[in-house]
Amino acid sequence: MKIHIIDDCCNISRTYIDSFKMVNNIEFVDFDEADIICYIGCAYTKESIDCSTEKINNLIKQKNSNTKIAIFGCMTAYEDFYNYFKNVKEIDYIGRGYGQQMQKELTNYLETKSNNGELCYTEMGFNFETPERINIVVQDGCSRRCAFCKSNYLNLKLKSTPLDIIISEINYFSNEFGITEINISGLNPTEYGLDLYKQPKLVELIRAISKIPTIETILLESLCIDRINNDLLNIVL
Repeated sequence: MKIHIIDDCCNISRTYIDSFKMVNNIEFVDFDEADIICYIGCAYTKESIDCSTEKINNLIKQKNSNTKIAIFGCMTAYEDFYNYFKNVKEIDYIGRGYGQQMQKELTNYLETKSNNGELCYTEMGFNFETPERINIVVQDGCSRRCAFCKSNYLNLKLKSTPLDIIISEINYFSNEFGITEINISGLNPTEYGLDLYKQPKLVELIRAISKIPTIETILLESLCIDRINNDLLNIVL
């Protein structure tokens, strides 16, 4: 399944989409290569809805004959817009709703279209920060609902990278590139593993990384203070 996303939407929705692209095992491709084009539009003004309507009609004309189009975004909540597109054969799906509902619709749709029926974390949530350091995105999502945090708006469900995959990749980067520093990041790494193992496993992850002889430094980002317990404090100390 190859997906192309067009995000004519607000920054809040775009932040969710960027995070979604980063962590899921979907192949995101250019327009001409896509099996499915997901268009996410805006309804801030009537002009925005008209613009989305025009762009979707143009997509129908430009796409390959076998390519499907799925529509998401605030404009889908308007009956006139929905009724205009609901019987168009080139439209595979219309995910109705805005904000968090749009995000759920997009996720559920792509889960349905994925090969195994369930989206999962990519095995390569890694990137170089310096020649000696890699950043590891160990998890996404958060169960907390802090009023000051964008997670409260995005409502991303917890997804963690399996511990054995993380350790395997660190060993690869350590052996092949001489990596000596690991930066552990995510939306809330203190909840790492909660979805996979039914309890947080950040302490076990730090302990496993510490056993790799070539790793000299482990950095931690975005820890949720009410998830910090004595075990985590002790392993850091």
